[in-house]
Amino acid sequence: EIQGDDDTTFRGSVHARTVAPGGDILTLNTLASAPAMNFAVLGGGLRAERFTRYQLGFDQHLGGTEIGAFSYYEGVRDQLANVFEGAEDERALRIFNAGNAATGADGVTVARVFGDSVRGSMSYTYGRSWREPTRPEAQSELAALGLRDGNFHDLAARLETVIEGTDTRVVAYYRLNRMAPDNEEGPAAELTHTRFDVQLSQGLPFLGALTRADWDFLL
Repeated sequence: EIQGDDDTTFRGSVHARTVAPGGDILTLNTLASAPAMNFAVLGGGLRAERFTRYQLGFDQHLGGTEIGAFSYYEGVRDQLANVFEGAEDERALRIFNAGNAATGADGVTVARVFGDSVRGSMSYTYGRSWREPTRPEAQSELAALGLRDGNFHDLAARLETVIEGTDTRVVAYYRLNRMAPDNEEGPAAELTHTRFDVQLSQGLPFLGALTRADWDFLL
């Protein structure tokens, strides 16, 4: 991160991770993950998934408004896919390698503070994802998962307010994502997903004084 002047910041980041087969569905709650993992069917010769992401961007402050732009490229080798098969009462989880894929995108963000306790932001991203050819028997499975070459649009809006003196935070979040595959055939030619969340976060100061930890209740 480089501070260009009083109101401009330039950022660059590199992120890499490796996920073992089944590692993407393991959680601290073993009751939730154990049944799926115990009966999972692992494909032969499974390889660990390797993910890398490179991102460049900058932020510019103009009074109470913050404007930013970013560009990123991310790639994954030997991507792991999880597919449930069989009848509903006898479903089994199958884990297999779905090949290599990559995504490149550019985006802009705008954020502004309204008054003393309300902050809003909006971001728009446009990019493209593509996938290397994989084994023929996996083509139908990848199509069902929506893993196809094409362009995508992503729009996210967030509104957050803090109630002073109560350690209470309310967040409203909306996201719209649209994928336009190169091969526009079939019922899922265009994939559109929307999500809307409202979160209430309440701090618990009394426990923090006793345990020296920050406690938070999220609804």
